[in-house]
Amino acid sequence: MRKKLTFSIIVLLILGLLYIIISYYRYLDQIKESHKNLKYLYKTYSLNFIDYYPYSNKDILFAYDWLNHTSGEKHFDDFLIKYGFGVANDSSENAIIYSYGKDNTDNKLLNNKFIDYDKFIKEYSFTDFVFNDNIDIPLFKIEMYKINCDTILGELDQDPFRHYKLLKKSEYIWSDENYRMKFLKLLTSLEKSLLNDDINNYSGRNILVIFKHNNVRLYCDLLLSKKNEKLLINKIKSFLNKNDNFFDYAVFTLRVPKSMVNK
Repeated sequence: MRKKLTFSIIVLLILGLLYIIISYYRYLDQIKESHKNLKYLYKTYSLNFIDYYPYSNKDILFAYDWLNHTSGEKHFDDFLIKYGFGVANDSSENAIIYSYGKDNTDNKLLNNKFIDYDKFIKEYSFTDFVFNDNIDIPLFKIEMYKINCDTILGELDQDPFRHYKLLKKSEYIWSDENYRMKFLKLLTSLEKSLLNDDINNYSGRNILVIFKHNNVRLYCDLLLSKKNEKLLINKIKSFLNKNDNFFDYAVFTLRVPKSMVNK
């Protein structure tokens, strides 16, 4: 009887250990799947919104809503729903999307020896899984305004409109010829105004402009002084705000007048 009881206990312990081991590897698989989902979300969303940078959970949820709406399919991350998630911004201007982990408590990555997804996957041990429930899980990192100016400006001669974006209420409208031609006509008028209707006033420099909900950001503008940058932003904003509200997000390039380039 005692031997049978001992055997039963050993079997239960072995089964319990196997269950924990299986749970550990399943947990890692869920983390990898969540990372993959977020990577796809960012890649898809940032194709249109190239300045996308999440500051809070709302920004992640908004991107998922957009993906669901535009794809006609349901996208979300069961792992994020189950364990909860947050967004941390580090000193290097990176947004780290992380899960609260097994304890469903936001520890704001403070208890972590891992703040990088790849490091986490390599070093998160079975011991950590069993004994450290308060470890948050870094899932994906997004760099603030990582825009490849060399590629965008370098391809203007080949295809000047390759990187242009035009959206209204998150709907992509650049492919609509009527909207596209109306927008290009507006930009032509803007450039003529900036150059005083004289191509000889063109400095040979181009900038990337992102217009978002009546706000303007300039990129690739290293030769602009702060004063001229502010002046140019105000001119662009004033001009585009007269667009009859047929778009609320746009990405485009502009030729910079000689008078605004530092000498």
